[in-house]
Amino acid sequence: LACTRGGVGAIPVGIAAAVKVYPATLGLYFVARRRWTAVIAFSVGIGLALGLSSLVINPRHLLEYVTKILPYQGRVSLNPENLSAYGHLGRLALVLFGPEGQTHIPPIGMNELRTLGAVSARSVRVVATASMAVLAATMILVTALRWRRTVCRDSVSAPKVPREAIGFSAAVCMCLILQTTAWPQYQTLLLAPLFVALAAAPARDTKTMVLLACSALPALSMNEYGRLGEMSPLLFSTLRGLSPVGLWLAHLRLLGSK
Repeated sequence: LACTRGGVGAIPVGIAAAVKVYPATLGLYFVARRRWTAVIAFSVGIGLALGLSSLVINPRHLLEYVTKILPYQGRVSLNPENLSAYGHLGRLALVLFGPEGQTHIPPIGMNELRTLGAVSARSVRVVATASMAVLAATMILVTALRWRRTVCRDSVSAPKVPREAIGFSAAVCMCLILQTTAWPQYQTLLLAPLFVALAAAPARDTKTMVLLACSALPALSMNEYGRLGEMSPLLFSTLRGLSPVGLWLAHLRLLGSK
């Protein structure tokens, strides 16, 4: 999607952002790369999807979703099902700095919803937010530095995978890591960067292949309602949360390879 010269490939990304909000953060990738045609195409995709949906759905429903439902859903959930880094940092801050008697983490099942904003202790919110800001800045900086060292792969033995595709796939991984909330089903999106990394990695690059296998295994084999999720929700959340992190690290290896 990111490799078309005219940026037309960004239209499906815009359509996906209109259908499900969380891919909308991928638009920042095109802004960071200064691919303004892709930014326009991304916006056209959103407008196209919303325009067509308005033919069958009352526009008032869209306005209500944007102004009322979306802000509610955008809160940082402390439930174990939230696999984003913000969720992990929020839970850690709650356990370490939360008031006595208020450090409870809800079990798997979404029967009890708890958000970071609802925590009474301001120190918990400040620590989690500040840590998240540092993490996001570090990941963006590291990715940008690796991008500058990258070269396009073009050899007889390996498939041609443009660096733009690898960079976009890394952005997909970062999207799931840095969002306020990332539910387990969101990790279906990781199939795209997994396939890109498998195509880009040289056959003899054992470290990258092992990293990809270890990253994909939790996302493919662990269900939140399985035995591990019931017995140890935080362990389940940690292992599933590491899947996009491992894939992101694998893409960094590919971006920095010579």
